[in-house]
Amino acid sequence: MSKIDTKHSIGTAAIELFIKHGIRRITIGDICRKAGICRKTYYDYYNNKEDIVIETLNGVMLHNTGQYIAVMDSHVPFAEKMFRMLDMKIEFMSQRMAIMDDMLSLKMSSVKHIFEKRLNERRKLIINHYNKAQKAGEIRNDICIEVIVEMHNKILDICRDENFKAKFPDTLAMMRQLSEVYLFGIAKR
Repeated sequence: MSKIDTKHSIGTAAIELFIKHGIRRITIGDICRKAGICRKTYYDYYNNKEDIVIETLNGVMLHNTGQYIAVMDSHVPFAEKMFRMLDMKIEFMSQRMAIMDDMLSLKMSSVKHIFEKRLNERRKLIINHYNKAQKAGEIRNDICIEVIVEMHNKILDICRDENFKAKFPDTLAMMRQLSEVYLFGIAKR
């Protein structure tokens, strides 16, 4: 196996295990067994568990940013872009939200630093795209883009609230309801 294949195998094994069991419960030995390598090989690529967690976080966030850019740069109406974003968020939340929450709760300052850096990059992208949409007349001019971005963050906080989640049959129903209210308000259409 080439060095690139080995590193990819380790990363794939780590993300699969992190998704299934969470980050805290997984050891370097677990990752090695899943990747079919010995511990020495693992240490040829990573110094510790934190290194693979950082690489995983970076990979997940960069992948999601790429998906976001593809949607926002597509030639469809802004409302359709928002629904596509919703579908992406639902997929992310159902598959990887536990990993992100786990990463944030870890006592690894370098992980939190990377996470904050990627979030700030994403926030700038969102503001840029929303400003373009506002100039194109797809977002009302009387709405502050910063408020919209802050509302996104608050909606994600609400989605983590177990009492709120209990009001819906599943995550998809919850996200659809929140998105409808967010995008179209509560007035009858």
